[in-house]
Amino acid sequence: SHSEEEKKEDDDEEEEEEEEDENDDSKSPGKGRKKIRKILKDDKLRTETQNALKEEEERRKRIAEREREREKLREVIEIEDASPTKCPITTKLVLDEDEETKEPLVQVHRNMVIKLKPHQVDGVQFMWDCCCESVKKTKKSPGSGCILAHCMGLGKTLQVVSFLHTVLLCDKLDFSTALVVCPLNTALNWMNEFEKWQEGLNDDEKLEVSELATVKRPQERSYMLQRWQEDGGVMIIGYEMYRNLAQGRNVKSRKLKEIFNKALVDP
Repeated sequence: SHSEEEKKEDDDEEEEEEEEDENDDSKSPGKGRKKIRKILKDDKLRTETQNALKEEEERRKRIAEREREREKLREVIEIEDASPTKCPITTKLVLDEDEETKEPLVQVHRNMVIKLKPHQVDGVQFMWDCCCESVKKTKKSPGSGCILAHCMGLGKTLQVVSFLHTVLLCDKLDFSTALVVCPLNTALNWMNEFEKWQEGLNDDEKLEVSELATVKRPQERSYMLQRWQEDGGVMIIGYEMYRNLAQGRNVKSRKLKEIFNKALVDP
């Protein structure tokens, strides 16, 4: 019938419009489909990306093979306590050992490791596996990164403090500096956390920690960044200040711009 033919024509037009929408990436944000990019298949990715994927797959295999040996690198004690919230205490955490002598190469300080809950011990191990993996690997690879996605209140800061304390003070590793970029209102809290968790350690066992949040003059900031680069340790900086200094905003002196760029962008 005539009405059925009209309905069929309308349906055909709708299908054509849908196809056009799917193929047209230039539509304005307010009309039709938004710009949606297709997911590339592995063989279409850049060479660097393909190499990175391959390297990550190989890293996971190596980590899985070592997983069976992991228990030997940890010492855990159970506390006899009536508390329903009791949990095991880790007294030793070795992140890497000599393959022949089995001597620890990278080990979390006992004063810190006993403060870690089991999930935090796993978090420190996870950061090591993702960022460093082994002493050997750090000598020939720039390393990678990770996202520690624990919920709020599960002690991510302590895990990061423990990890940085371990890798920056280990004489088997060539790391000397770390930059913490955080919201401005948490910068002083980061300072307090480093101070809190390093309490009781000897001076030569402590990381030197500085912050730029309370430093106002560009010259003072440049001096602190240079000293941090030379002496090592941890520098804490807010997001906004990092962006401004890295881009040289409101900095007239070319020399200061070079110092900020070298310290924050291309050390």
